[in-house]
Amino acid sequence: MMHICRLTALVFAASTLLFASPSLAEHAVRVLNPVTLQLPDEDRTLTLRIALPEGDAPAPVIVFSHGANSSKDLYDLIADHWAAQGYAVLSPTHIDSESLALGLGPADGPRILAARVRDVAFLLTHADEVAAVAGVEGRLDVRRKVVAGHSFGALIAMAVAGVPLLDPASGERRDVTVPGVSAVITLHGVGDIAALAPEGWQRVSVPVFAAGGTHDPGLTGDGIQRPWRWRMGAFDLTNAQPRYALSLTEGDHYLGGLIGRLSAPGPADHEGLAAIQKLSSLFLAAVIRDDADARAKLDDPALPASITPRARLERR
Repeated sequence: MMHICRLTALVFAASTLLFASPSLAEHAVRVLNPVTLQLPDEDRTLTLRIALPEGDAPAPVIVFSHGANSSKDLYDLIADHWAAQGYAVLSPTHIDSESLALGLGPADGPRILAARVRDVAFLLTHADEVAAVAGVEGRLDVRRKVVAGHSFGALIAMAVAGVPLLDPASGERRDVTVPGVSAVITLHGVGDIAALAPEGWQRVSVPVFAAGGTHDPGLTGDGIQRPWRWRMGAFDLTNAQPRYALSLTEGDHYLGGLIGRLSAPGPADHEGLAAIQKLSSLFLAAVIRDDADARAKLDDPALPASITPRARLERR
């Protein structure tokens, strides 16, 4: 078989860890990092981190898009938790990452947006080839695919889930939907924004889980400070069924430096992280594995407060 990806060097190091979860199934987690792919028809490579459960069974795929200027390596507390629950998490580093030092700025916004969409779409549609490059053939269940993201990455997730991109200058709409996406997870995401066609949100019908915090105003570089609720657009603006919204009182954009930006002001929000880990994992079990027990737990109004009294979970 001819692979669209090719190995560009000795590209990954493997490690194994045991990730403990107090209430869901546990798996030892294997991490492959970095894995480097040559993108077809592009003069650039894509580097990613893969976290997946140890064993031989195929694992549903989650492609996770990081926040602006961040990288694949700053979300291990989320990715490895999902891997411990039985999912293969593919986390690319996009071209705007400060770790790449490409010197891109605001004027490169359209290029960055297009490259990010291509990265995520490629991983969602060529998971078999990615598995071959990483040496984990047969481990990625391409029939069950989830797209997830934090902040700017959440915008990318919504675009590939069905919200058309919009060029504010020309009014041109571009559909970048990736067929076969089974669910969407957004962490501290976006609402109505110039890059997404406003009427397009209602095209998203696959299950959605959105998380945000009340100390996380919507700052997008346009001088407008939006209320924290703006970041819950995946819940408030779509027709997704079912959909869930986790709100964290006093939660901030980076969970006190636990995700996305290690230099973010603390204190580290371990309570908020635990709520996102547990509730997003129950969501995945309910909608990807059709786990009736997980769905019942999500519908238990007492569950969020049992994790932290700061958590509130809305359901539709």
